[in-house]
Amino acid sequence: MTPRPIVRLAVRHLAALAGCLPAAACGGSWQAIPPPWPSAYASRQQVQVWSGHRTTRLHGVVVTPDSVSGIPFLQPLTCDSCRVGIARSEVDSLRVGDPTGGFWASSALILVGLLVAALTVCETGSLDCPSLFSGGT
Repeated sequence: MTPRPIVRLAVRHLAALAGCLPAAACGGSWQAIPPPWPSAYASRQQVQVWSGHRTTRLHGVVVTPDSVSGIPFLQPLTCDSCRVGIARSEVDSLRVGDPTGGFWASSALILVGLLVAALTVCETGSLDCPSLFSGGT
C-alpha cells in the first residue's frame, strides 16, 4: 500500500474540522446569574435579559428594584437615548457572558489540536511528509 500524500489527507481532515469551528466557537461562556441580581455591571459587560421567549443583549446594565435597563449591545455606551428598560416582574433571568472571548478561546483550542494532530501524524512516519524534528530528511 502506498502512502497517501499529506496534502489530500490534510485537506480532508481540515474540511471536517472547519465545520466544527463555528459550533465550538458559539460557546460564549454565558452564565446564569441567580437573584438577587447586582445593582450594576461593568459598563462593557454583556448581559442577556430573558423575558418570556425573548432575549435582549445589553451592556451598561443597571438593575433597580422595579426594572432592568441597559443599552442594546450593538449601540455605543454613550447613546443614552438608546437605553431600554424592562419591568423586573417581566424578567425571567439574566445571563452574563463574553461571546467574543469564547470565540477566540475555542478557535485557539481547535488550532492547537490541529497542530498537535499534524505533528503526530508527520512524526509517525506513516505518511509522505517531511519530518519536522529530524531536519527534514
